[in-house]
Amino acid sequence: MAREPTMLARLANNLLQNYTVKVRPVRNWTSTTNVFLDFSIYAILKVDVKNQMVTTYLWYREYWLDRRLSWDPSQYEYVERLSLPISRMWSPDIVISELVEEDTSLEVPYVYVNSTGFITHLRPLRAVTTCILNIFSFPFDKQNCSLTFAAWTYTASEVTLVLRRTIEQLRKDRFAFVSGGEWELLDIVPYLWLQKKDGKLYSQFRFNMIIKRRPLFYVVNLLVPSLILMIVDLAGFLLPPECGERVSFKVTILLGYFVFLTTVVGILPATAQGTPLIGVYFVVCIALLVISLLETVLVLRVLYGHQENNTAGVWTTLLISLGFSPDNKDKSLTHTQGSENSTSNNDESGASSTLLEKAYQLDKILTFCYLLLISCVVVGFVLAWALP
Repeated sequence: MAREPTMLARLANNLLQNYTVKVRPVRNWTSTTNVFLDFSIYAILKVDVKNQMVTTYLWYREYWLDRRLSWDPSQYEYVERLSLPISRMWSPDIVISELVEEDTSLEVPYVYVNSTGFITHLRPLRAVTTCILNIFSFPFDKQNCSLTFAAWTYTASEVTLVLRRTIEQLRKDRFAFVSGGEWELLDIVPYLWLQKKDGKLYSQFRFNMIIKRRPLFYVVNLLVPSLILMIVDLAGFLLPPECGERVSFKVTILLGYFVFLTTVVGILPATAQGTPLIGVYFVVCIALLVISLLETVLVLRVLYGHQENNTAGVWTTLLISLGFSPDNKDKSLTHTQGSENSTSNNDESGASSTLLEKAYQLDKILTFCYLLLISCVVVGFVLAWALP
């Protein structure tokens, strides 16, 4: 003896028995089907700067009214809600215009239908979409990426998209956003607009997602080590100008900075659309270290450059004393040269002290100019990163 179908099974059979999937759920073909859209961004899984793509995970919800699936609850033991397979009924063909990869999230094969014929379709959605990413202000950058929901085949006179909730309610969803990753959701701005194509209007809903990068990781691993190396280079000016170790000290700092750049180059974003400001910052830091090294070399040149002339005078005196005068002049010139050399030896200590004083003065001036240059560079980069 066959079992009688349950009340839910009998209701489902009665609703779908003469149902036509290929026809919009309207009694008059000139009527418009309103599809209510809603979604919540759950997480931003990946931001691919090189390929200009963003991967988001969201809960997608769509609602519409189908009078053909309504019933009287009193005739079915007051059943108010029923789940039916979506493949057995008409559903709107809503797509995301920016989608570049097939959705691999779990497909939900059922929808909820209440007694009035109001249908609720809920499903998770993993969306890999295109987004123009501007990384000029990296790592303090903000991005504006959009998700555009559009009806693929129906015009605006046939299917119209409507926002299910108010804008204020939609923006509150950012508090449910999983904020443990690199990106922070700042705002969601919806726009309803009509796209004209082949003389027909199509309803579309665009949601702009404003996201911001959390910069702490990059500040600690990129900016702070670079700043420490620059401070150590400044400390090199505390060494006396006549100290030869200052040059080797600054050369070591410069080489250390190059080693630092080779270790962090993999952290920097790679894109063909432009160079981030932090890349310019690293180049400027290298230029400052080179300028610092050249300043030290210049001071040492002023301090010890006179010794080349003194060395030439000693060799000339030695040759003349041996009778190898290049001009073959009288030997009396040798005695004159010797007396002049003794006089210069007496004045050597006074000249050295004078050059040392000049070297100290030049070192102070160049150090002040270097500090002023670094201050201007720091202020410039701070303003460039702070401005939107």
